[in-house]
Amino acid sequence: AAIDPIQSRQILIQSGLGEGAYRTNVEVIKANRKLIEHYQQQEDKYRRRDILISDKLLYEFYHARLPPEAVDAPSFEAWIKKQSTEKINDLRFLHHDIADPSVDDHHRDDYPEKIEVQGQILDLEYRFEPGHEYDGVTVKIPLLSLNQFHDQDFERLVPGLLLDKIEALIRSLPGKIRKNFVPAKEFASACMQRLQPGGSLAENLQGALLAMTGVKVELSAWQLAQLDTHLMMHYTLFDKNLCVAQGHSLDDLKQQFSEAAREKFDAQIQHNESICRSGLTEWDFDSLAESVMVGKKQQQIRAYPALVDYEDSVAIELFETRSDAEFYHSSGIARLFYLRLADSVKYLRNKLPSINQTALMYSAMGNRQELIEDILMTAIFNCFLSEKPPQNRQQFGHRFENNNGDFVGQSNQLAELVHRILELCREVRLKIEEQNIDQNHREDMVSQLQGLVYPGFVRDIDYSQLLRLPAYLLAMLKRLQNFKAGSCRQDSLLNAVASYQKIYLRYYADETCDYKLVNELRWMIEEFRIACFAQPMKTRMPVSEKKIDKLIASIQAQRLQ
Repeated sequence: AAIDPIQSRQILIQSGLGEGAYRTNVEVIKANRKLIEHYQQQEDKYRRRDILISDKLLYEFYHARLPPEAVDAPSFEAWIKKQSTEKINDLRFLHHDIADPSVDDHHRDDYPEKIEVQGQILDLEYRFEPGHEYDGVTVKIPLLSLNQFHDQDFERLVPGLLLDKIEALIRSLPGKIRKNFVPAKEFASACMQRLQPGGSLAENLQGALLAMTGVKVELSAWQLAQLDTHLMMHYTLFDKNLCVAQGHSLDDLKQQFSEAAREKFDAQIQHNESICRSGLTEWDFDSLAESVMVGKKQQQIRAYPALVDYEDSVAIELFETRSDAEFYHSSGIARLFYLRLADSVKYLRNKLPSINQTALMYSAMGNRQELIEDILMTAIFNCFLSEKPPQNRQQFGHRFENNNGDFVGQSNQLAELVHRILELCREVRLKIEEQNIDQNHREDMVSQLQGLVYPGFVRDIDYSQLLRLPAYLLAMLKRLQNFKAGSCRQDSLLNAVASYQKIYLRYYADETCDYKLVNELRWMIEEFRIACFAQPMKTRMPVSEKKIDKLIASIQAQRLQ
């Protein structure tokens, strides 16, 4: 069948040149296509469809400049080869030919192409397609640095979308609360002006609205699920320029890919030779930077240096997160003190008070050497690291000189404390076995004892709480003494304790929870046990179900941020 030249020309201009289906090496056409794509991206950014001129006007631009004989790719190529530079440039788009250029000037900062988060520069992609699951803005995160970010880091989106998000959040509130913030648009603007750099968006809005109206919005009242898709950040996880996964929750992606990210970090970054060292037995460097940027130029990643304890030496290694680095760093510093205290350590290994008897009581949980190591390292923490850890070689030396004389005495006191704890533990265990008590109370006490005294408890439990352990064990003996079979009140109190203990264990296993708050809950439950079962013993501080419920609410609110 013969080719219709009119229809063929329409296809060439509309699909080939206008929509970019025709791939050519002609520079002016490539530049035009690039400019069209630029303004299409601007429309996605600014969520408008009136920036770029219509397809009809694009068609008319080319139709007016191309000769009638240009009806397909070969004829177009043959024609343009014969044209002068001036004639070819007649085909070149200028900004004002195809779009409103003021958009670039006025809104560039509101819709950036990159954002800086946790010191790293991340690319953004925009889509304006209501109804699509990725409508809005998407941040591209390298798999290597996945574990360094949290959803809260991205909840403010970009400046151009933040005001709309705040207004939508206010409109999402239950009616009884929302009526205090009318009109929502004006309150959103006022909140925008009061935003602080730190804290979650919900906390900032809560504080701003409270200051303006005296009405407190509980953090659980914000209905994030009601927000339009484009008001939530989306995530693309990539590795080696390939998409690994996409999602709307960074926490969900981390649950699936956290381990892969950690393995990649360990393989590529953790032992970076430009920073890391091993076999250190002295603090022979000045100081460690709080964080460093490492990796290849095209993919720099922030890492956190820390001293790592290898028993006979320490190493400088890099970690994904500040919290991981802090976890290892204090033990690494403690080991350097330990190594400098070599003579005192050698003396104490055989001279700690009652160490043989203490080790015998501990034998079901660990050997003598492990127990002594835990006592000495805990004494070092208490003696040298009860304040902020030293930050450089000079501070380390001063801390050693100032506290060195207390180390032997601290170690002896701790050894006596551990001996007392293990004696009481043995007594409680025997009493539980001997005394006839209801099975549910017996199981609770066995579980409680296992949570107080276990392998490594000396080093694991904060020193302030270690001092309190004898009181908890004495309270268990008092509970056995006070026990009355069939007591409805005791059974009711046990149900309350068991409920709180389940909540604590759930939060303890949840890495998104604030460790300090969860740890506070743990020891508040122990004090609550004293109040419930060991009267007339006194608790360390006033404790009640109301206070525990309030602490649990704080932990839950922190999780929702």
